[in-house]
Amino acid sequence: MDETLIKVIKNPPANMVPEHDQKITFSYSIANEKTIEVLAYVKFRPYLFRMLSILSDHYELIVFTSADSIYAHAALDAIEQKQRYF
Repeated sequence: MDETLIKVIKNPPANMVPEHDQKITFSYSIANEKTIEVLAYVKFRPYLFRMLSILSDHYELIVFTSADSIYAHAALDAIEQKQRYF
């Protein structure tokens, strides 16, 4: 998922474009004691949504990532705001 469909960055993009950039937040619990909320920005790759739309009409799409599931769900929710692909 990372670096192929999206790129996640810590700081807001210089020229944030709603069609290509999305702000996400997700929370991590550390040792069941403290919860940390993370703010990040997702940059969608050019033509991502067009590609997903075409492919999802013909195939079952599956996402692989080695990232934590909390982060992955937040990133995928950003992708699927308008249409469900996965």
